[in-house]
Amino acid sequence: KQFKVIGDKIRRTLAAADASIAMYGSGEKNAALEKMAQVGKQARNDVASNDPENIPRLQEIARKEAELHLVRAGVAWKEGKTAEAGGNWARGCVRLEGYAMDAGNRAALRGSQADDAARRVMTGPSRQDMAEDVLASFLGMETGSNYVRDRESDKPLWNQFVPGKATNFDPKAALPGRLDEFVACK
Repeated sequence: KQFKVIGDKIRRTLAAADASIAMYGSGEKNAALEKMAQVGKQARNDVASNDPENIPRLQEIARKEAELHLVRAGVAWKEGKTAEAGGNWARGCVRLEGYAMDAGNRAALRGSQADDAARRVMTGPSRQDMAEDVLASFLGMETGSNYVRDRESDKPLWNQFVPGKATNFDPKAALPGRLDEFVACK
């Protein structure tokens, strides 16, 4: 409840996920399973952020959601509901795989950013860096802001404002053709 008051949906969702697992462990199984389903919907529908500072917490939500699916898969399996168990297992594995891939990609990106920062210290800012600072200032943004420096895209800032150049991400295209190719649940 504390996080709901201050409007922090990310921490509220993480706390609710932990609470649902604790409820299950304390014997409140039906209430816990209902809470797990509620947290899953909340994670998919209510939680969003465009602040790069929130990325680790958003990753944590993906991991928690995977855990909840895997718990629900185990419960359904134990109750003999194999189709439901399989669906929850697959969804949990997909989310866990996405979490693992995203964490690896972000670690590589941080290494690349550290290399770029070291290069800038030694050689000074590149023309692209200077152009991005000018564009950011023109758009009224702080040049040292996370929105300018820690963008998800490796494209220059000005490419993100070109009309007709927006790209749509299709998550289905990023998945392997078969679920058994996911390494997270092997």
